[in-house]
Amino acid sequence: MKYINNNLIFFIIPLFMLLVGCQDKIDLEKVSYDVYYGGGWEIPGVQGDFTTEDLFNPESDSNFVFYGNDSIVLSVFRDSVFNFNLDDFLSSEQTLAQILNGFSLPTRTLSNPLGDVGPFPSDAYFPNIDSTTFYPNFSVVQEVDIDSMLLNSGSIIIDVTSTFEPDIWLTYKSNAITIDGERLYDSLLITGSGTQTIPLDGATIEFMQSGTTDTDSIYFDITYTLSLDIQAGESINSGDQVQLEISNEGLDDYDYIFGYFGSFVVKSFDELDTFSLNLPELMNKLEGVFNFGNPKVKFHYQNSFGFNQEFDVGMRATKNDGTQDSALFEPPVILEKPENYTDRVRADSTALNAKDLNNLFGELPPPTTYSAAGTILLNPGGRSFDNGYINYVRTNSRLAVGLELLIPMEFGADLAYYDTIPAEDFLNVPEQGDIIDYARLHYIFENGFPFGLDVNLIMLDTVNLQNIDTIRFNEPGKFFIEGAPVDDNGIVTEVDSKTGMLEVTNEEITNLAENTDKVVISIHLLTSGDDVDDPVKLQPKNSLFYRLGLEIKFDGDVDL
Repeated sequence: MKYINNNLIFFIIPLFMLLVGCQDKIDLEKVSYDVYYGGGWEIPGVQGDFTTEDLFNPESDSNFVFYGNDSIVLSVFRDSVFNFNLDDFLSSEQTLAQILNGFSLPTRTLSNPLGDVGPFPSDAYFPNIDSTTFYPNFSVVQEVDIDSMLLNSGSIIIDVTSTFEPDIWLTYKSNAITIDGERLYDSLLITGSGTQTIPLDGATIEFMQSGTTDTDSIYFDITYTLSLDIQAGESINSGDQVQLEISNEGLDDYDYIFGYFGSFVVKSFDELDTFSLNLPELMNKLEGVFNFGNPKVKFHYQNSFGFNQEFDVGMRATKNDGTQDSALFEPPVILEKPENYTDRVRADSTALNAKDLNNLFGELPPPTTYSAAGTILLNPGGRSFDNGYINYVRTNSRLAVGLELLIPMEFGADLAYYDTIPAEDFLNVPEQGDIIDYARLHYIFENGFPFGLDVNLIMLDTVNLQNIDTIRFNEPGKFFIEGAPVDDNGIVTEVDSKTGMLEVTNEEITNLAENTDKVVISIHLLTSGDDVDDPVKLQPKNSLFYRLGLEIKFDGDVDL
């Protein structure tokens, strides 16, 4: 399980930070401290600004937020979604190492063909007392045919058990094995019993695909000839025999392999890589519509396998209740093989817009985890020259794929947020609060963001189940902060300027202080434009300037 930075609350959270962030961005150097008292307080001139960079700080989130010329993109990258070598493409029950090192020849036993002879009066040589050609074969899976391979190292092991008194010459050759351009050919002198090794370092083996009864095997030829090298005075007995048991070692230490590795689904995965979002409880308190304009998933891959691969990949979203939604990429991704077998690494990338991807990311409440899922098809064109009949792999061939989630800040939203808090946590009204005749907030807003905000405070008496009162920050049907107008591309065309005053009466203050035990904060966010299906674009130049002034009128004497 992998965890994404909490800053990836890219759905709606940054938008509501705008409202909260205003408190943190007041420039105290711009606050007038000329406070007047004359039956009331006047504190004018509190002002500040709030910009897009306050939502997405490029310095602290440089690996997460990208600022373009006219857009902002949130990006989360994982470079280890999956990493395959050749054995990963073969059957889990039969890896390449097991295939190449798993062959054996039938044990060859030679009985004395001459009967009792000796002792010999002088040295003698009996050539070709036995000669045979063996065909070591390898059972393969999933249509795999290996045509040839270049070994880095390896050897053929011959375990010899002999009861002959004379030494035995073992001559071997192969039409399928070459070393330094020469066909394999050599002789070994076998003295008694022991182990002989035929080194194959740097050898090229050319495999054959037919000629045996096992049509599901690949094989090569080795011809063995046995000869007796008799010294004067030595004898042979009718019961003498020599037994050869042949195996191999290290044939999986190869430089490259040529062949055809089949056309079939080699991998199917449900959760290739999982991204977990640590979402705050706030996300479960959102209601409404949220649509991203252009979410993308990009795959970065490095491929040094010499065969084409087709990826039928999708994204899966899992919610808190365990239900899932999926989105598939259409058409499937084709990773083409490198042009030359000496190309060890080929890097490429492809950007994909997923079908219904927006539904996965924009759904409310948002899912808690996302994972990649799908299948990999080897040689999707089948066995033809144009579609990759000649496959190859090297010892270090790898397929490494990373996934990047790109969320451009283009969205349409009509959202509501509700939260209930104790009244005393919201406002601690002093004992003399009942002498406040009214409190007025004078404001000036110059909003350059393509969305507006409206705020209401609903006072509740939860003991008696009563709605006591509501403090409205604006007239019904209007917004406290109006969204800036946008053009057809969702880009802000001009700043929306607004001057106004919010008044809280003595009755409302009294209700809040004395009759209310819970306060419901209601926030409404709506993007500019004609429809929430038409996304607006958040840009680096978006900003909000505000100037606030507070006026309090007292009805009676104030104890200072």
